[in-house]
Amino acid sequence: MCVQIIDIHTHIFPEEFIRDRDKIGRQDKRFFSIYGNPSARMVDARGLVEYMEVEHISACVACGFSFRDRGRIRESNDYILA
Repeated sequence: MCVQIIDIHTHIFPEEFIRDRDKIGRQDKRFFSIYGNPSARMVDARGLVEYMEVEHISACVACGFSFRDRGRIRESNDYILA
């Protein structure tokens, strides 16, 4: 019997969001509460696929983050859709 693992809530970010984590954290308390710690893992789409392969995950649902800045939400959503 083959068991499929599905991660139903995974955040992915554009590379520049990962690079600018500190700046974004200073502007957005909700983001900072989760990703303000430098050891909190953040991945882009490629990183998610690598994680899925290593952990033998069959499927993931990629979610955006509820940024306070609407422009950042739009950019994040566009990244996920692409």
